[in-house]
Amino acid sequence: MSREFTRALTTKEVEEIIPHREPFRFLDSIIEFEDGVRATGVYTVTGKEALFEGHFPGRPIFPGVLLLESLAQLGVFFARYSTGGCPPEKLIVFTGADEVKFRRAVVPGDQIRISMNEWKKRGPFWKLNGDIRVGDELAMSAMITAAEID
Repeated sequence: MSREFTRALTTKEVEEIIPHREPFRFLDSIIEFEDGVRATGVYTVTGKEALFEGHFPGRPIFPGVLLLESLAQLGVFFARYSTGGCPPEKLIVFTGADEVKFRRAVVPGDQIRISMNEWKKRGPFWKLNGDIRVGDELAMSAMITAAEID
């Protein structure tokens, strides 16, 4: 039986599914989900994040490693929310990234659209492909790996 998805999930609803919390949650809502097929989420870079005090003073840029983290968090959502996905008693941890390409800087005021659209699972190991866009512009793409642990 597949899950119904007729509206965007709020931050509170996302936090019921993934373990990440402020200040390290980089997924505000889920706007699209097709069970076992794809997911799309958004995060608004407000500029109030403490990280901008040091990255970079006078020219704030959202760190690429945190773009990768936002993609991984969407992967956790996808793995947990998909029918037959990760069991609720398991923790999903980020284990690697391949084919990472950064194409555009993300700055305060940008809303990133995080998409996961291709995946494979073998035992407790996941491979998920996705990208991040600001408007129509590609900001980053990557293939991430993750593992379910006790």
